[in-house]
Amino acid sequence: MFVFFKIVVLYVHRIEFFALVRYTQKNFWHSNYDPREKVILADCKRVCAIFIVVISFCTQGTCAGYVMTPLLLANVGKNHLDRVLPFNMWVKFPVGISPYYEISFLIQVVLVVLCMYHVAVGHICFDNFLGIVNLHVTCQFRILQYRLLSLGNVIETQTDEESLSRYTNVYLAKLKGCIQQHQALTEYCRRLENIFTLIILAQVLMFTQADVPQFRNISFVMNMIGTLCMLFMFTYSCDGLLGQSTNVGRVIFLALWSSMSMNKAGKILRQNILITIMRSNQSCRLTASGYFPISLETYTGVNMRTEQSKDYSIIMISFLTKLVGFWPATNPVEKRWRQFAFIYTICLLFFGAYLEMVDMYYAYGDFNDFIYLTCNLVTIILVLYKILVLYVNKKQFAELLLYSEKNFWHAKYDSYEKLALAKCRRTCTRLICIFSFFAQGTAVSYTIGPIITNIGRNESDRVLPFNLWVGVPISMTPYYEIAYVIQILTAYPTGVCYFCFDNFLCIMNMHVATQFRILQYRLANMKTSNVEEYPRGEFRSCISCSAEMYYDKFKGYVQQHQNLIAYCDKLEEVFNLIALGQVLLFSMLICLDGYQILMANVGTERRLIFVFHLLTSMAQLLMFTYSCDGLIRESLNVATAAYVSPWIYLPMNKYGKTMRNDLILVIMRSRSPCCLTGRGFFVVSLETYTREQICVRENMCAEEVPRVVIGQTAISWIKNKDISIAISALLMNCVGIWCADNPSEQRFRNATLMYTVCALIFAVWVQAQDFYHSWGDFGVSVS
Repeated sequence: MFVFFKIVVLYVHRIEFFALVRYTQKNFWHSNYDPREKVILADCKRVCAIFIVVISFCTQGTCAGYVMTPLLLANVGKNHLDRVLPFNMWVKFPVGISPYYEISFLIQVVLVVLCMYHVAVGHICFDNFLGIVNLHVTCQFRILQYRLLSLGNVIETQTDEESLSRYTNVYLAKLKGCIQQHQALTEYCRRLENIFTLIILAQVLMFTQADVPQFRNISFVMNMIGTLCMLFMFTYSCDGLLGQSTNVGRVIFLALWSSMSMNKAGKILRQNILITIMRSNQSCRLTASGYFPISLETYTGVNMRTEQSKDYSIIMISFLTKLVGFWPATNPVEKRWRQFAFIYTICLLFFGAYLEMVDMYYAYGDFNDFIYLTCNLVTIILVLYKILVLYVNKKQFAELLLYSEKNFWHAKYDSYEKLALAKCRRTCTRLICIFSFFAQGTAVSYTIGPIITNIGRNESDRVLPFNLWVGVPISMTPYYEIAYVIQILTAYPTGVCYFCFDNFLCIMNMHVATQFRILQYRLANMKTSNVEEYPRGEFRSCISCSAEMYYDKFKGYVQQHQNLIAYCDKLEEVFNLIALGQVLLFSMLICLDGYQILMANVGTERRLIFVFHLLTSMAQLLMFTYSCDGLIRESLNVATAAYVSPWIYLPMNKYGKTMRNDLILVIMRSRSPCCLTGRGFFVVSLETYTREQICVRENMCAEEVPRVVIGQTAISWIKNKDISIAISALLMNCVGIWCADNPSEQRFRNATLMYTVCALIFAVWVQAQDFYHSWGDFGVSVS
């Protein structure tokens, strides 16, 4: 019935659907692109191909499961009278006895090929097409962002006023083309929403699975995996569309509009940018018939120690990060030391994971010990995960450190800004000290726990921090002392890596939030700049005479705002995967720690370990979410500070009008806060610390963010290596929902559509009959 519903909806909108396919073919798949745009498109094609191949494999597995399940599972150990078929057959002869069973089985296999295969194809082909189109529209928004950023590539070579004025006209002409592309993409998304909104609503509501007999569950394994993959594909593609359409406003704000001339073209350019940003605040999205937008929520319902600054938090975190080999090197000697420290850390972490897994093998069956070892292993896995992510992004990580050193920690500030920076340093130092205390307490508990336990025992009964399964008397001297030292040296890098990267992220968030506060102070207090130079009571008239000076100051603050936004984007790029793993695994660690403290029948020394471990996890999560929440709030407050700037005193001359227009751009951009997300699944804030369901986006950010015919055309897609489009086009042709280029193809399409409808009606009749005869058996009825 669900497949039939999809076909009816698309048949009603067939004219709009075919027009959408032709537009996509002409403007997305066959357009001319430069090398960078081709890279973006190739990346999109790879993602599409992966999704389509996985979902198609699961669909084929579902069809094969209907045929193979009775042969391999359901009929094993049964006599001829109890044999079952892929589908129940209600006739007046014994279908379990030969040759009736073989004939019936053959008929049903033919029906699976002729009928159920069409049902399966109809189940996935429309969602495949929607996912591919969403990903390609997202790709077009990324290409548009690249083109907007590329508009100002030649501005640096043209500094005189005449050249700048001429370039402004060229810039405006190119911007018009980008705006037309943005308008076309927005209209495309509206048409896509109009066609698929009912299908999406039904899709989300129908993705459920009931409890059925064992052999039926096994036959539905591939169906369940395919359904989950399909749901993830179209929610992922819709989320990408939502995010990239909103990013157009962010990118166009980062353009060099503040450096453009204030001639006629410059004024029009700023007005056009303003309108584009206002439109980009309303993201393009697909909804479930208007009830809710589809996104990933649907699927988850940097040596900076200077005596002058005395920033102890940075001194501490740089020391700890150097110990694990992740701090930038300034000379070959430091580089060799960093590489040695990194290899040493990795080897000890893998050795620790090996110890825990071997111990888990021997402790299988003892629930308390198994939970204890699981908690230890999860901690090591989380540390390895963080190191892997940062190693992959080590270049961006080093760039963040260098930029922070130059522009945050060693920049020049006035007295108020120094107070704000000092307050930030004190807060960072307190958080780092508290968290480090609990982390060190956990490590010390692992160290002294065996010492307390061994009091009163002889040598043969001594225990180690972690069990060691070797063929020597490990409790005897000197084996015990050697093993004890090795295990402590193994645990220490784990403890350091567990919190040093989170400490660094917290410090970065706190310092970026402070930079936003400093920007707010500068915007709100432009009118007090050089105020002592003016006679008492003449500030208003003097500021009117100095509009150009204030506009020059304002341009510098806009560039500072743009740099902070770009910094936050890079911070998000480096740490979003860590944030995702951090939040998801913390819930497991807190549960395991709580069990060890309250429920497990263990000694006091082990409880002490997990008391400190629980406090460490909670303090770490609080520090992590508090710093991210501060970043959100301070980036939003830029709009308020910009509004209280002295724009009201400026005359309506050239610079007064320009500053007012630019001020509107800053306020509009500030409505979308800078934030850190868990790979797009949720925004990290203080709500993450207090919510039971952590994978939910913050409401504020949610409001801001509120093909080809069969035959020659399909072969051409394969030649161009766009496998996902070729497969989707082939499947859509198989069910008769694709555009035709000539009468022959139209007749073939109509015949295929009629065949599909007949196959669906026959399948509904078979299932309805089976439903009637199985009334009362809840599992079979739901199946």
